[in-house]
Amino acid sequence: MAVRRRAANRNCLFLTTTDEALLTAAGLLQLWRSGFVESAIPPPRPLHIAAQQILALVLQERGLAENGWGVWLEKTFAWSRHGEIDRLIGYMKESKLLVEDQGILGLGPKAEATLGRRNFLEPMSAFTTPLLSRSSWEHRTW
Repeated sequence: MAVRRRAANRNCLFLTTTDEALLTAAGLLQLWRSGFVESAIPPPRPLHIAAQQILALVLQERGLAENGWGVWLEKTFAWSRHGEIDRLIGYMKESKLLVEDQGILGLGPKAEATLGRRNFLEPMSAFTTPLLSRSSWEHRTW
């Protein structure tokens, strides 16, 4: 498993805003300590995350040079084999997720339909958290 910072220990923060959430977090910790919660093993080459990041860069930069992803992602995706990200971009173009115009990548029609405007917020987050507003989630009984 890759570690972001060599000297870093694994950690997890539970931010609880209710007594019920605190008890739920305590229960999860107890299950983890007893070995009930299995370890999360990341995929060796998470191309789906690379695709997310490429789409996010295209949105952020309002276009991205087709070979310009390396400036942004080369260290992050150092695990990729020679040409693997370029092949991924080729697949994304074939799938209409990306389009290319004079060497600049933009959102393709398929991505625009699902990720255009503010629809990109949820799929572009590799890590999601629940909203901190009162909802039906708080009223669940465990």
